[in-house]
Amino acid sequence: MKNTLIILLLPFLMVSTAQAQFMFEGGLNYTNLSLKSAGLTTATKSKFGQAIGIAAGFSLTTDNHIYFEPGVYFAATGAKVPGPPNGVIQLNTVNIPLNIEYKSGYKCGKRFICGIGPYLCEIMSGTYSYDAYDNRPAFSGTYTISPTNGFVLKKYEFGIGANIGYLFKQSFFFRAHYQQGFSNMNAIDPNNNSLKQSAMGLTIGYVIRGCGGNKGGGGFGSRGADHWRGIKKLKWSRRQFNRRQDMHGL
Repeated sequence: MKNTLIILLLPFLMVSTAQAQFMFEGGLNYTNLSLKSAGLTTATKSKFGQAIGIAAGFSLTTDNHIYFEPGVYFAATGAKVPGPPNGVIQLNTVNIPLNIEYKSGYKCGKRFICGIGPYLCEIMSGTYSYDAYDNRPAFSGTYTISPTNGFVLKKYEFGIGANIGYLFKQSFFFRAHYQQGFSNMNAIDPNNNSLKQSAMGLTIGYVIRGCGGNKGGGGFGSRGADHWRGIKKLKWSRRQFNRRQDMHGL
């Protein structure tokens, strides 16, 4: 748990050494599990779950188009297992994506966003439940997770994710994402049994961009940028006017 807390806090400790954009977002995941038991694949169906989290974006280029964006998201994942008997697997996870994001346009204007990167997932807890069938009672239980003795699921999973979205000038944004887990979370005979996650979802959020207010703010805000461009245009026009005056001897 100590190592997990360090990982969770790392993105936000970095803020002291860089100007970061904070993003708060939440929404729905549509998750599934790839299940294999004794070498045979088990059919599953996707289920909905919530996701909420925070990320910090650090610009890697002077034009503010490429960002490093670590984050921390709490997500409910899992899958439905069609019967008989019908069942549901529920996992509560903490996801730590480490994305490289591209953002079009100006820092404080409207922007298309897209990104890709690896992620680390910690399985915090997990449950399963199955309906009654053929004179057999319904049953449910809790997964044991490493490092607990006799654990069934591994505590950590890793994979890769991608996202695409749109950021409005008012700093609200939405984006769709997809994640695919690569590691086998099943700890019992992993050569013949496997459990891997996948998820797609849609989130909405708000980003704090540090744009310096609506009155210019030293050129950092959207109006500030227009302000400085206006001065440059005015100076250019004045030089052109003076040159024309000189040409005509006025």
